[in-house]
Parts: sequence; structure tokens; C-alpha cells
Amino acid sequence: PDTLVATWRYGRGDGIGSENQMLGANFLEAAPRKFTRLHLPGSTGMRALYADTDCKKLTYRFTNLMVQKRGTNLESAFAAIIEPFVGEPFIESVKLASVDGNENDALRAVAASVRTKNGLDDLCFADGRPDKIRSLPAGTRIAGDFAYISRDADGVRQATLSGGTLIETPGLTLRVAQRERTGRVTAVDYAKKQIQIDQPWPSTGEGGVFEIGSPERSTSYTLSAVEPGLGNSALLTVTGGAEYFRGEISEVDKDGSVTVNPQRFFGHGTGMDKNWTVSNEARTKFWRASVVRSEKFQLEGEVNREDFEPGGKLLLWEYGVGDTVRQRTFASLRRTGPKTYEVTGNTDVEIIVGDTTRKFTALDFAKAPLQMTVK
Repeated sequence: PDTLVATWRYGRGDGIGSENQMLGANFLEAAPRKFTRLHLPGSTGMRALYADTDCKKLTYRFTNLMVQKRGTNLESAFAAIIEPFVGEPFIESVKLASVDGNENDALRAVAASVRTKNGLDDLCFADGRPDKIRSLPAGTRIAGDFAYISRDADGVRQATLSGGTLIETPGLTLRVAQRERTGRVTAVDYAKKQIQIDQPWPSTGEGGVFEIGSPERSTSYTLSAVEPGLGNSALLTVTGGAEYFRGEISEVDKDGSVTVNPQRFFGHGTGMDKNWTVSNEARTKFWRASVVRSEKFQLEGEVNREDFEPGGKLLLWEYGVGDTVRQRTFASLRRTGPKTYEVTGNTDVEIIVGDTTRKFTALDFAKAPLQMTVK
């Protein structure tokens, strides 16, 4: 059908993943059953298949559902709405919303309208081209990676924009100064968990998450502090360490490949095998490296066995000098009372609700949450 709906009911018993096992002493036999429901709009004519996973050793069983598009022009973008509920479902309807001038590839914009039984009308939006302003029904325009707009009987009750610059919808306009902020790593102190970058970075409070790495491989870290540097620079302190792997060297070849033994690196695979930062144990020499196999690494540049003495060990680091730091910006407001909204974010933003306009800066959000009262 146009919207595929599938529902899973959580089992009861002693198996892994059952209600009894997950809730423990809090499990009540008389409590309503627990469900998870999938809504997949835009599935007309697709093929649906399912298969069971049944593990007798660990006594669990679950059903996998697959939806397959066949024919030509198979590049696809699926919008799945997941509804977990107890007893009775709370979603009344799910349907795709049209996007003017949309593409027909995997990066196309996707918008889903969801109406709930308690009177909420939600719009969920995602786009692989976040710099492009998209026009949707009812005078709504959005530019961003992700957006969410929720209405009730009193109008817009909540709106969130991530990795974007605009939400414009009746009753609300949200303009964000920048879609993302980036910087290049110029120095690293692994012992202090500090990263020097070549761009200023606002101190919007502890807990901000950012990506670091390269297109070949990246990961994420959580900020614990931000200090301004000299000129256009900043010093980022993170909560987690960067050492990913340490192996004892057994062989260094003339082609720059290094073999470790007996430890094995378990990160070999797409997205994990390129552009690592490698050093000796003393951290006096650094290279870039790719993973050849679980115990062998290909280093860039000149490499000798003596480079790893004393210690004779190879260290892999999650990031290093030359990597890029990237953070999506976001802004969000949520009605908390009559004509009162809570505002959060991490960048400069202008918000218009009705006849009221407020501007917030990235530094304002270090004191978040902020309040916005409208006329």
C-alpha cells in the first residue's frame, strides 16, 4: 500500500529482550503489552519480506522486516516513522508532504506529516542538500539537514532546526546565522585532551558535541571547555581520550608498512581503515596511516624501525594535526506556558513568533535554557 505499517509486540518470558528481562523487578503481568510500530509512507508497489532470527542458545527471537524497491531508477530515500506505545497506539495518520522542485535521488528532501490522537500536527523534515531552501505545503520553507515543526490548537508549540539556516512557517520564522562551524587542527596535546584549531569557537557551555577527522574517517567528541586562542584560533578541551590502539611492533618494511604482534586491530573496514594518526610511544614522530589488515598498517612517508624506539610500539590516535573539526549548529524553541517559550541553541539566531522578534547569540546559550515571551 502507499503506507506500510508493521507492528512488533514485545515478548514475555525469560528470554533476552523480553519485558520480564528488561524490566526486572518492575515487571507487572497485569500491565498493558508493549509495542513498536513502523510507518513507512511512499511504499506503493514495493516488495515486503520478513525473516526470523531465532537463537536457542541465548533464548531470544525477533523478526526482521525488509522493504525492497525493484526495477530501474533504484536510488531511494525512505522516511520511517517509529511509534513505540503501551496498550494503544497514539499516531492517527502518517503521510509524505510534497516538496516543490524536489530531486529524485538519495539526497532528495523528505518530509513526513504526522498527526497524533491528542491533536498534534507534526512535520518531520530531512534533506541531503541543506543549503537549498525547500518550499512545502501551507507556506512553509525550510533549509537544513533536519527540521521539526509541531502544532497544536494554539499554533506552533515546538520547532527545531539542525544543520540549517531557515524555518519559515505561518506563525513562526527561525533564521540561523550559520549552518555549521568548522576549523582545522593545528596542534594537539593528547595528555591534556586539548585540540588547537585555526578558527574562533564560541563557548556555549559544557557538553557540546562536534565531529573531528576527514571525509575518509571521522568520530565525535564532547567538549568540556573552550578557551580563545591568539588571533582567529581556539583551544578545545574534550572529555574523552584519543588513543585508539597500541600494538607491539614485529616488523617494519621498506615500503612503510608496519606489522604488530600479537595484538589485533579490530577496526578494519569501510569508514575505519583510512587516515589514522600514528605515532611512536614517545610521541616524537607522527605519520598518517591506513589499515592493510588487522595487524598491518601502511604509513605515509619515510619509516624506520628506529623511529619507534624506545618502546617498540605503534599508537593509533583518533585525530591529529591537519584534521577538520565540524559542528552542526542548531536552534530550538518549545512552548512552556501561555505566550512563553524555552529557547536553546549553539549559534546566533533570530526568532519571530507572531509580532515578537528576538535575537540570541551563541554566547547567550551558555546560560541556556533561555526564555522568550511573546505578545
